[in-house]
Amino acid sequence: GNGTTTNRAAIGAKVTVKAGGKTIVREVGGGYGHFGMQNDLVVHVGVGACDGVDELTVRWPDAMGTTQKFERVPADGRLLEVNARFCEIVGRSRDELLAGSFRELTHPDDLADDEDLLRRLVAGQVLRENREKRYLRPDGTTLWVQLTVTAVFDAQGRFQHTVTVALDIDQRRRAEAALQEREALFTKLADRVPGVLLQFNVDAQGVARVPYASRGLRELFELDPDGAVRDDARLMIERVAKGQRKRVWETLER
Repeated sequence: GNGTTTNRAAIGAKVTVKAGGKTIVREVGGGYGHFGMQNDLVVHVGVGACDGVDELTVRWPDAMGTTQKFERVPADGRLLEVNARFCEIVGRSRDELLAGSFRELTHPDDLADDEDLLRRLVAGQVLRENREKRYLRPDGTTLWVQLTVTAVFDAQGRFQHTVTVALDIDQRRRAEAALQEREALFTKLADRVPGVLLQFNVDAQGVARVPYASRGLRELFELDPDGAVRDDARLMIERVAKGQRKRVWETLER
C-alpha cells in the first residue's frame, strides 16, 4: 500500500540499524501471534552501550520501494543546549546539564513515558507533544513542569534533535494536590454525619441541582451521589412524601 490510504501500519517495512560496527535488521510484522494476540507493530532495536545509531535505514513497503536514511541518531537523550531559566528550574548549572541527559533529571515514574515519546519523535510518528512530568532536583525534591516537545528534521526529513519548552507548574500542581486532600478529608467527615449532607442550588433557568451529596443520599433516597441527581434535584424530591415536598423545597432554597 501507499501508507496513507492502505497499509498505514507499514507492515513489511524493513529497518536496518548500524551501530558500534554491527548491523541489525528488523521487519514490521503483522497479523496475530500465539493465542490470538496481535504482534507488536513497533520495531525495537537494542544498541547496547552505544551512545547513538550511526545509520538507520527504513525501506517502506510501497510500490516504489521508498527508502529513508537517518544518520547519527542520538540514543542517549543528551542535552545540546539549555538556557538560564531551565538551569534555575532543575537546580543545576549549564555545564552539569550538558554533561548528562534528560534521564538523570527525570522522576523514575515518568521515565518510561519520556522514553516512549523520544522513540515516537525520532520515528516521525509524532511531531509535537505536550505533557506534564516531574524533574528531580539535586536536593532530592521534585518539581512539576509542563513540556512542549517538538521534533526537528533536516531538509531530507532526517531527525536531528528536539526542542523542549519547560514551564514551571509546580505551585499549581501542589495546590491541586492540597485541594484533593482537603476534599478527601471533607468527604470522609461528611460520610460520618448522620443523615445526608448536601449542596443544593438553583440556576437562572430555575433548574435545581445537587452538585454534592454525602453517602447518606444513597442510604436515605437510594440515589447515587455522583449520578443524575447532580443535574436534577427533582430525582431526590420525588422520593420525599408528597405532604412534605413543599417544606423540603423551601428549606433547601433558603
